[in-house]
Amino acid sequence: MAGAGARLPFAAGVFDACRIERTLQHVPDPGLVLAEMARATRPGGTVLAVEPDWGTFVVDSDFTNVSRRLAHFWCDSFRCGWIGRRLGRLLAAAGLDGVEIVPLSLVLRRLEAAEAVYSLLETADRAAADGAVSAAEATAFAAEQRRRDTEGTFFFSLTFFMAVGRKP
Repeated sequence: MAGAGARLPFAAGVFDACRIERTLQHVPDPGLVLAEMARATRPGGTVLAVEPDWGTFVVDSDFTNVSRRLAHFWCDSFRCGWIGRRLGRLLAAAGLDGVEIVPLSLVLRRLEAAEAVYSLLETADRAAADGAVSAAEATAFAAEQRRRDTEGTFFFSLTFFMAVGRKP
Protein backbone atom coordinates (compact mmCIF):
# COMPACT_ATOMS: atom_id res chain seq x y z
CA MET A 1 0.00 0.00 0.00
CA ALA A 2 1.11 3.55 -0.57
CA GLY A 3 0.33 6.98 0.84
CA ALA A 4 1.74 10.48 1.24
CA GLY A 5 4.96 9.92 3.15
CA ALA A 6 4.52 12.66 5.71
CA ARG A 7 0.91 11.65 6.48
CA LEU A 8 0.41 7.94 5.93
CA PRO A 9 -3.28 6.98 5.94
CA PHE A 10 -2.76 4.13 8.41
CA ALA A 11 -3.28 3.64 12.10
CA ALA A 12 -0.28 3.47 14.42
CA GLY A 13 1.47 0.11 14.71
CA VAL A 14 -0.28 -1.70 11.86
CA PHE A 15 2.72 -2.90 9.85
CA ASP A 16 5.36 -5.49 10.67
CA ALA A 17 7.79 -3.56 8.50
CA CYS A 18 8.00 -0.42 6.38
CA ARG A 19 10.46 0.11 3.54
CA ILE A 20 11.37 3.06 1.38
CA GLU A 21 13.92 3.21 -1.44
CA ARG A 22 15.27 6.07 -3.55
CA THR A 23 12.45 8.36 -2.47
CA LEU A 24 13.73 10.38 0.48
CA GLN A 25 16.22 12.18 -1.78
CA HIS A 26 13.21 13.91 -3.36
CA VAL A 27 11.14 14.95 -0.33
CA PRO A 28 11.44 18.21 1.61
CA ASP A 29 11.56 16.58 5.07
CA PRO A 30 12.93 13.00 5.05
CA GLY A 31 12.93 12.87 8.86
CA LEU A 32 9.18 13.45 8.92
CA VAL A 33 8.64 10.60 6.44
CA LEU A 34 10.80 8.21 8.48
CA ALA A 35 9.03 9.22 11.70
CA GLU A 36 5.69 8.52 10.04
CA MET A 37 6.93 5.11 8.89
CA ALA A 38 8.04 4.38 12.46
CA ARG A 39 4.62 5.44 13.75
CA ALA A 40 2.87 3.02 11.40
CA THR A 41 5.19 0.14 12.38
CA ARG A 42 4.27 -2.16 15.28
CA PRO A 43 6.58 -2.49 18.30
CA GLY A 44 9.35 -4.92 17.40
CA GLY A 45 8.85 -4.14 13.70
CA THR A 46 11.42 -2.96 11.22
CA VAL A 47 11.87 0.25 9.25
CA LEU A 48 14.28 0.05 6.32
CA ALA A 49 15.48 2.82 4.01
CA VAL A 50 17.79 2.60 1.00
CA GLU A 51 19.02 5.86 -0.48
CA PRO A 52 21.94 7.08 -2.56
CA ASP A 53 24.34 9.61 -1.16
CA TRP A 54 25.04 11.87 -4.10
CA GLY A 55 28.04 13.26 -2.27
CA THR A 56 29.72 9.95 -3.17
CA PHE A 57 29.24 10.53 -6.92
CA VAL A 58 32.66 9.64 -8.35
CA VAL A 59 33.93 9.79 -11.93
CA ASP A 60 37.53 9.08 -12.89
CA SER A 61 38.76 12.15 -14.73
CA ASP A 62 41.99 14.03 -15.25
CA PHE A 63 39.83 17.16 -14.99
CA THR A 64 39.62 16.89 -11.21
CA ASN A 65 38.14 20.33 -10.58
CA VAL A 66 35.57 19.92 -13.34
CA SER A 67 34.63 16.47 -12.10
CA ARG A 68 34.26 17.81 -8.56
CA ARG A 69 32.05 20.70 -9.70
CA LEU A 70 29.91 18.35 -11.79
CA ALA A 71 29.47 16.03 -8.81
CA HIS A 72 28.37 18.97 -6.63
CA PHE A 73 26.05 20.23 -9.36
CA TRP A 74 24.39 16.82 -9.65
CA CYS A 75 24.16 16.36 -5.87
CA ASP A 76 22.61 19.78 -5.38
CA SER A 77 19.95 19.03 -8.00
CA PHE A 78 18.21 16.83 -5.41
CA ARG A 79 16.26 18.15 -2.44
CA CYS A 80 18.28 15.88 -0.15
CA GLY A 81 21.39 14.91 -2.08
CA TRP A 82 23.21 13.78 1.07
CA ILE A 83 20.32 11.72 2.43
CA GLY A 84 22.31 8.45 2.42
CA ARG A 85 24.69 9.62 5.13
CA ARG A 86 21.84 11.01 7.21
CA LEU A 87 19.71 7.87 7.37
CA GLY A 88 21.16 6.51 10.61
CA ARG A 89 20.66 9.77 12.48
CA LEU A 90 17.13 10.20 11.11
CA LEU A 91 16.09 6.64 12.00
CA ALA A 92 17.39 7.16 15.53
CA ALA A 93 15.52 10.48 15.74
CA ALA A 94 12.37 8.61 14.66
CA GLY A 95 12.73 6.54 17.84
CA LEU A 96 14.15 3.38 16.31
CA ASP A 97 16.68 1.19 18.11
CA GLY A 98 19.62 -0.88 16.94
CA VAL A 99 20.10 1.15 13.78
CA GLU A 100 22.45 -0.56 11.34
CA ILE A 101 23.86 0.93 8.16
CA VAL A 102 25.25 -1.01 5.23
CA PRO A 103 27.00 0.71 2.29
CA LEU A 104 26.22 -0.59 -1.17
CA SER A 105 28.59 0.70 -3.83
CA LEU A 106 27.58 0.75 -7.46
CA VAL A 107 30.44 0.71 -9.95
CA LEU A 108 29.81 1.28 -13.65
CA ARG A 109 32.54 0.61 -16.19
CA ARG A 110 30.59 1.63 -19.31
CA LEU A 111 29.66 5.18 -20.22
CA GLU A 112 26.44 3.90 -21.80
CA ALA A 113 25.27 2.60 -18.41
CA ALA A 114 26.16 5.88 -16.67
CA GLU A 115 24.31 7.79 -19.36
CA ALA A 116 21.22 5.57 -19.16
CA VAL A 117 20.95 5.81 -15.39
CA TYR A 118 22.59 9.12 -14.47
CA SER A 119 22.74 11.22 -17.68
CA LEU A 120 26.39 11.93 -16.98
CA LEU A 121 27.20 13.89 -20.15
CA GLU A 122 23.82 15.62 -20.16
CA THR A 123 24.61 16.73 -16.61
CA ALA A 124 27.85 18.27 -17.89
CA ASP A 125 25.86 20.19 -20.51
CA ARG A 126 23.30 21.37 -17.93
CA ALA A 127 26.12 22.41 -15.59
CA ALA A 128 27.67 24.44 -18.41
CA ALA A 129 24.32 26.09 -19.17
CA ASP A 130 23.99 26.93 -15.46
CA GLY A 131 27.55 28.29 -15.21
CA ALA A 132 28.87 25.60 -12.85
CA VAL A 133 31.50 24.71 -15.47
CA SER A 134 32.40 26.39 -18.74
CA ALA A 135 31.19 25.04 -22.06
CA ALA A 136 34.81 24.22 -22.94
CA GLU A 137 35.23 22.28 -19.68
CA ALA A 138 32.03 20.32 -20.28
CA THR A 139 33.13 19.49 -23.82
CA ALA A 140 36.61 18.38 -22.71
CA PHE A 141 35.14 16.28 -19.86
CA ALA A 142 32.69 14.59 -22.24
CA ALA A 143 35.43 13.87 -24.78
CA GLU A 144 37.62 12.39 -22.04
CA GLN A 145 34.82 10.15 -20.80
CA ARG A 146 34.03 8.93 -24.33
CA ARG A 147 37.73 8.19 -24.86
CA ARG A 148 37.97 6.31 -21.56
CA ASP A 149 34.91 4.30 -22.50
CA THR A 150 36.45 3.35 -25.85
CA GLU A 151 39.70 2.38 -24.10
CA GLY A 152 37.82 0.33 -21.49
CA THR A 153 38.97 2.55 -18.61
CA PHE A 154 35.73 4.39 -17.83
CA PHE A 155 34.90 4.44 -14.10
CA PHE A 156 31.84 5.75 -12.26
CA SER A 157 30.80 4.95 -8.71
CA LEU A 158 28.02 5.87 -6.31
CA THR A 159 27.33 4.62 -2.81
CA PHE A 160 23.87 3.78 -1.58
CA PHE A 161 23.21 3.28 2.11
CA MET A 162 20.78 0.75 3.50
CA ALA A 163 19.74 1.66 7.03
CA VAL A 164 17.47 -0.43 9.23
CA GLY A 165 16.11 0.05 12.72
CA ARG A 166 13.63 -1.66 15.04
CA LYS A 167 10.75 -0.01 16.79
CA PRO A 168 11.01 -0.54 20.55
